[in-house]
Order: sequence, then structure tokens, then C-alpha cells
Amino acid sequence: FLMQPNGALQFVTWTDVSKFNQGGCAYPGDLILDHTGANLYLSATTGGLCDHTKYQSYKVNWQTGVLTFIGSAAESFLFSTPLTISSNNLYAYGSQCINYQGNYLDTFSVLHRDSNGFLTLTGIPQPSANNGSTFYCASGTAADPASHLAVGLQAVDDGSTPTGSPRIASYTIGSSGALSTPTPFSGMPTVSVGDGFSINLAMSPSGKLLAVGGDSGLQILHFNGASPATHYTGLLTKSDIEQAFWDNANHLYAISRNAGKLYVFTATPTSVTQAPGSPYTITNPQNIIVQPR
Repeated sequence: FLMQPNGALQFVTWTDVSKFNQGGCAYPGDLILDHTGANLYLSATTGGLCDHTKYQSYKVNWQTGVLTFIGSAAESFLFSTPLTISSNNLYAYGSQCINYQGNYLDTFSVLHRDSNGFLTLTGIPQPSANNGSTFYCASGTAADPASHLAVGLQAVDDGSTPTGSPRIASYTIGSSGALSTPTPFSGMPTVSVGDGFSINLAMSPSGKLLAVGGDSGLQILHFNGASPATHYTGLLTKSDIEQAFWDNANHLYAISRNAGKLYVFTATPTSVTQAPGSPYTITNPQNIIVQPR
């Protein structure tokens, strides 16, 4: 679509992405652009039981809107979406904590972005997330502009029993894409947005604030790079929040599908205020993207 000056969308062209996924699973997932806008990535469901994911890479022609298919990464079991791309535009991270046949599985994935824009699975694991019988299952990722990554973690005892509130981990992204942190999981802050299996994260453009949404609401943390994030706000709403985005003017937008609401806040490191008229009623909101300017 072409965006008009008043925000209206004008249809331009379309790309049949299903022909690049021969697995018979017609469930396209989240879309993401790299930081330059040169490439678009799509998570495609595949596998005999439609229980795998492969990431399709496309080149974007911004004059015509046409997408050129580059290729698909190798399949990974279950789903690691949505992806977030590191500040150097070389690595993409994604994770979901999934209850698979009575046990929770961590689907954390790291992908490398080649010079032509193609995403490939690296096999780089996340740092060890075990503490005795407690397993920390990762769900939700968000990169800051200075080579750091926030990840939502949910403690699971014996692999099958969730325990405690979810935590927010802070990692440093190394030159090879590997993650490291000097902070034990017990020293990472907890959040009050519900369990960690449906958590979603949104990093502010400055990298100083992290919005955390979940089944029980929305709150904002101070993000401190390699150091642990610190508490800032309590719950800004108790409605379930499925998705949130920032613009470049300190505005945070968040949707609640069940409540049919769009929440808008002005948030800086020193103050958070709700926009006049927020929350706005929207029938069945499903996804949101914000033009950053």
C-alpha cells in the first residue's frame, strides 16, 4: 500500500507468498523489516503437522512495492516469533515459550542476516536458562540501539509447572551474535503483566524504556543496556495487551483484542501520561504498526 499524506492507504500491488511455501500450511506470520528497509521477512508455518517455522526473505522495491523472493531459512521446530533485529542489522532473535505435550519448550532462535539480506539459522544457543530443577522459558525479544537484547523469561519447575512472575533478562549481543549477561536470573526484575508465555516486548527508539505487555496489562521498565532493567511504572492498564509499538516522539501505542481498545501514552524516562481520549474503542483490533515519524 502507498501511504497518503493524511494516512489513508492506497493499494499498489501484492505478492503471493504461499507459492514459496510448499508445505501446505497457509498460515503466514509476522512481518518485519530490517533497519534499512531493504529487506522484508515473513515467518511461514510449515512441516507435516504445521508445527515448524521457516523465515522467508524478500528484497523490497520501494518504487513499485514489488517483493522479490530471496529464499527461506532452514525449518525450526515450533515458532520463534516475532523477530527483533540487532542494532548492527546482522542478527535476528525470536522466542516463544510453548506448552508441548505437557512440557514447556523454549524455541529461542538466532538468525544471521547475510550481505544480500537472506536470513539463515545460526544454531547459536541462548545462555543457559536452568537453575537446578527450575527452567527459565524465554518468550518475547526486543533489541535496543546499542547491541543489547531484552528477553522475557518464565520460571517453570520440572519443565511443566509455571512458578512466580515473569522476569526480564538483559543481554549483550556479541560480534558473533552470541548473548551474554553477568546477572543471575534471580537478579532480573519481575513484571506484573500475567504469565510469561504470552509476554510481548517493545523497545523505545532511545533504548531507555521497555514496554511489557501480557494477559494482565501493560507496564514500562527503565532499560539499562547490559545492566538489569529497573522498575518504572506499575500496570498502566489491566486489559490484556497483545502488541505495542513506539513512534519517534515518545508515544507508546498498545492494543487489547479482548477489550477492543487502543491505548496511547506519552512516555519519557521521567514521566508517563495517557493521551486525551485514550483508550480508544476499536472493533476487533488484531495487529498494529506505527509509522515512526
